[in-house]
Amino acid sequence: MGPEPLERLPLAGLIGQERRSQSLSLADVAALVKKAAEDEGKHSGATRQTAHNWERGQIPRPDSLRWLASALGIPTERLANASARQAAMRRRELLRSATLLAGGLLLPDTQSSGPASNDLGSGNLAAQELGEVTSYLERVFSEFSTADWLLGPRLVVAAATGHLELVEQLLAVSSSGHRTELLHIGARYAEFSSWLYQDVGDPRAAVHWADRATEWAHEGRDAVMVSYVLARKSNQAAGERDAARTVGLAQAAQQKPNRLPARVRAVAMLQEAHGLALAGNEAACQNKLDEASMLAALSQHNGDGGPGRYCTVEFVEIQRATCWLELGRAQRAIESFQGGLVRLPSVHRRDRGVYLSRLAIAHAINGDPETACMKGFEAAQIARTTGSGRIMGELERLRSTLRPWRSHPLVVRLDHALARPA
Repeated sequence: MGPEPLERLPLAGLIGQERRSQSLSLADVAALVKKAAEDEGKHSGATRQTAHNWERGQIPRPDSLRWLASALGIPTERLANASARQAAMRRRELLRSATLLAGGLLLPDTQSSGPASNDLGSGNLAAQELGEVTSYLERVFSEFSTADWLLGPRLVVAAATGHLELVEQLLAVSSSGHRTELLHIGARYAEFSSWLYQDVGDPRAAVHWADRATEWAHEGRDAVMVSYVLARKSNQAAGERDAARTVGLAQAAQQKPNRLPARVRAVAMLQEAHGLALAGNEAACQNKLDEASMLAALSQHNGDGGPGRYCTVEFVEIQRATCWLELGRAQRAIESFQGGLVRLPSVHRRDRGVYLSRLAIAHAINGDPETACMKGFEAAQIARTTGSGRIMGELERLRSTLRPWRSHPLVVRLDHALARPA
């Protein structure tokens, strides 16, 4: 049998097959990765062992993934897709192990009889196993959010909700000692899944998981997560362009500010600012954005933990661009989006598509259909590869804004491109 097609290989297999086909050693790959990094004015600490680890299944960080694609002379998107396959395989293996472990808590001990099968020792072992599964769920959570930034919801949503099914199984049999831990991590997974379904364009599932996150956060007495989920619900209201509900939910998220990390307060203030922009209240909107920026700076300085790790000063400023757009200030929006996109980390690929589509809308409002279309084409490509319904929703707004130029050749091309199924 011949080698497996490249488009079906996981990352480890793709790297190994490409390296062998090019007669490269592991040291050669490491040297080429270093050269690709230097070409960007950056540093890579790749070694022969690093390349070996990648071929054994370790997934490179986003920058290293890009440099590796350059080193092997293959498209970054192909390597990113292979990385997603590798991550999915690893998550399936971990989930299978965790599910088997959890299943052991539910199965009776058919090899024993009498009271010994229910003794304290068996209970202690079950508690230890449950703790290990909870620790696993906590460890992999940040990988899910990073994968969402880079790859979008299409490849992440099934794995995330699979983990939620595991949480539900464990909660059904958990003791009080581990139940609170499970409720805390379960609320984070549920809120994250709400976000994924919102991004993919399934509002019903998004609301379902936001409600479940609220339930678990309340039961776990996790005030921070309760506030963060209210901010998520405010974000969903903003997607429906409901200004009053957006502001109301964001303010509810801030009801007990002294109990909240600066970062969560900043996230809620950003949502309030968005609602104020939808309502046309420019002064109040900008004041809230300024407050959110100060809190984001404080959070970065203090190294806040918890949800909302994306909420940096740079993130606040690109949200300011969105608010300028909602306020009808197209030129201010263009300037803010352009500056924000330059500073946006490369891992935030899906978000880049959202902001490009909004920048395109601003150019259209400003009477520049050519630039609007070019930015729209860029955003459409990202929408197709990530499966982001939010990007497609913004592009529909762009098509509506471009109607005065419907016969313009570029507008016609963009219409045709967006009409093609993803």
